[in-house]
Formats: sequence, C-alpha cells, structure tokens
Amino acid sequence: MNYVIVYLSGKQFILSFNNWEDICYLKKRQKNSFFFYLHFVLIIRNLSFVQIGKPFLSNINLPIKELKVFKNTKVIIFKYKAKKNYKKKFGYKSKCSRIMLYN
Repeated sequence: MNYVIVYLSGKQFILSFNNWEDICYLKKRQKNSFFFYLHFVLIIRNLSFVQIGKPFLSNINLPIKELKVFKNTKVIIFKYKAKKNYKKKFGYKSKCSRIMLYN
C-alpha cells in the first residue's frame, strides 16, 4: 500500500493515491488554481521502501489537487448559567477542503 503522512494546519493526515481526504480549509496561493505542492511530508511509504523524516523530509514536493470547498456539519454551542435564566444557543459551519494526492 502506497501512502504518505503529511502535516497540514496543525494536524497529521494519511494520504493515499486515488483516495480523497477532508481537511480544514486551505487558502489557495493563486486564484483559479486547483493544484498546489505540499512541503511538510513526514513519511513516504511505498511497496519497496519507507522514508522517514526528522521531522520532515527534505526536497520533497507532493502535488495535491483540491477537489472542492464546502461547509462541514454544524457545530452547536449551548451556553447557560444556572439559576440566572440565561440561555444562549448558537452554532457555526466551518469551511473544509477535499484534497487528493495527484500523480
């Protein structure tokens, strides 16, 4: 199984070819560009070898394709104070990007 472990927006993700992954929204550097390169690669696993970075692999640029940008499911926050008749309910939907490792 071929996969890479990358570091994006404070989290680590396992990406494999021909599979998409939902991550926090990534701002594009160029307008109307769906491709960008990933520089923070921790591990590359191929059928024949494994490369492990300390902490990142150097001279590695992985092409990533952004498939779509969407809003995630709603997170509901409910605040209240006991015995004070204070109740407040609100929520938000965070932006997400769907990315795929590109050949």
